[in-house]
Amino acid sequence: MQNLDIETTGLDFDRDRILLVGFRNERGQVTIFDDADEKILLTKTWQFIRDNKPELLVGHNLFNFDLPFLIKRCKHYCVKHYFREDNESRRISASSFYGKPIEFTPIRLSGTNIIDTFQQVCIWDKSAAKLTSYGLKSSVKALGLRTDERLELTAQQIQEYAADNNLDPVKTYLEADLKDTQLLADFLLPVVYYQRSIVPYLSFQDLAVASPALKAQKIHESLSNGEKTRADRPLKYEGAAIACYQSGLHSNVAKIDVSSLYPSIMLRYGICSHKDNQHRFLGVMQYMREERFKLKALAKSGDIQANHQQNALKILINGSYGFLGTGGYSFNDYSAAALVTAYGRKILRLMESVAIEHKAVLIESDTDGILFSHPQPETVCEAISKTLPEGIQAELEFSGCGLFIPKAKTYVIVYPDGETTVKGLFRKRDRYPLQNEFPIEFVKRYFTQNPDLAGQYYQQIRESLLKRSIPIEQLTIRRKIGKGEKRLVERGLGQPGEIVSYYYMEQKRFHSQNGKPLSSTTVETNSGDYWIDYYLRELDSQYREITGESMFQENTRQLGLWESDRNE
Repeated sequence: MQNLDIETTGLDFDRDRILLVGFRNERGQVTIFDDADEKILLTKTWQFIRDNKPELLVGHNLFNFDLPFLIKRCKHYCVKHYFREDNESRRISASSFYGKPIEFTPIRLSGTNIIDTFQQVCIWDKSAAKLTSYGLKSSVKALGLRTDERLELTAQQIQEYAADNNLDPVKTYLEADLKDTQLLADFLLPVVYYQRSIVPYLSFQDLAVASPALKAQKIHESLSNGEKTRADRPLKYEGAAIACYQSGLHSNVAKIDVSSLYPSIMLRYGICSHKDNQHRFLGVMQYMREERFKLKALAKSGDIQANHQQNALKILINGSYGFLGTGGYSFNDYSAAALVTAYGRKILRLMESVAIEHKAVLIESDTDGILFSHPQPETVCEAISKTLPEGIQAELEFSGCGLFIPKAKTYVIVYPDGETTVKGLFRKRDRYPLQNEFPIEFVKRYFTQNPDLAGQYYQQIRESLLKRSIPIEQLTIRRKIGKGEKRLVERGLGQPGEIVSYYYMEQKRFHSQNGKPLSSTTVETNSGDYWIDYYLRELDSQYREITGESMFQENTRQLGLWESDRNE
């Protein structure tokens, strides 16, 4: 394994040049190539790759920057290289970057699997929802993989060191980047590696970015003995049950969910693709589930390898259902997918009815679990467990928490130790930081301190806005301009596909004839003063949403309706 990183004079493949190329192997040995003649630097780089023939080449943002930069500079100097780019771009459906799946053009090297840790971070965080930035240094720090401080240089500082012909600080910076890449690789790649023992026909490189549906398809193909099947035509069907019954602030909150609900339903009721007429895939699922139980027990005793293995199986098990309702795969089965979600809704309704019978305040239901308030959540969980069908297991995920929920699938949970979990709207990356941070911090203070101190925090933020003492970065939105989006382009902030930063300023309107001032409106800008009134209105709106009376949504499904479901 070799980690790769480069340092350049800028971001332009045609105008800028490569200053340093660094490698770091799994033993921590670092090799850095430095030559004033860029052509010689590139030649040395390729000779090193050919001599070492790494089975795994890892870097952060390799496919969008390092490798294209190397390829472009090699072409500029007519230096022969052996990288080849695929003819078509690829979408990683299991990832999310600025709210959309990553699209990239794969680059390959014979005998070597190329892995991009940036892509792996985006894949990991789509389900974990813990990171606010996917950069190398910020990801490593946020994941707690490095606690010590390291040298950090800006692009301008690197350019200045290069102009002074003093690359020693840049080399130190490059070594730190290589080490951070290794830390990410050690954290993210074992789970992919252990999936190789189950998923056939995919290289490590392709498996790392494969969707759960593609992995399930490959398993089905390996079990089919060469049988030819065709993908089902798309069929609309009802999905998971989701409802918010009581918005607002809640204390004494607990969550009960069913572990791997949809795979459990498939195994309990023998549901699989009708093209798998011997139910071979269910046998694989059962094996993965039993192995995972064993590995989880080992992981609890501190076995790190067992934890990686059980997480690998968890990903494959949980992806087994979604494959059934995904178009384009020859073993899909929309009818089977619809049957699984129908059972899922029935089981969720059953959980709700038992919770209501035990005087729980039902707050939200989502797919495989319920959020509720009750002084003895263990009693509710025990009652639900006794009621559920055999093979469907309920677990008390947490209890004794504070909660703010404005709508379904969006909430802030404050645990007894003060830690928080955030979901939905407050995780969106196309909002300005204060817009996400204020509700979280307010709710945290509300439950861990008291409502008065939370109110004081609101007043402090308000006063800071009035004094313009809030850093502009806290009010700045950073996102990608979408295809066909005109407003930001017309404002001169960028072009479609570019990542831009902007905040809001006031644009006054005047009467076209008498010149008298009319109402003002917001406009996007990246220079000048922000519009205080706009940000105050947004802050006040969030404050009222959190502290206002809970909007009780009447649960029209009375307890008597549950009885028919439970008796079926």
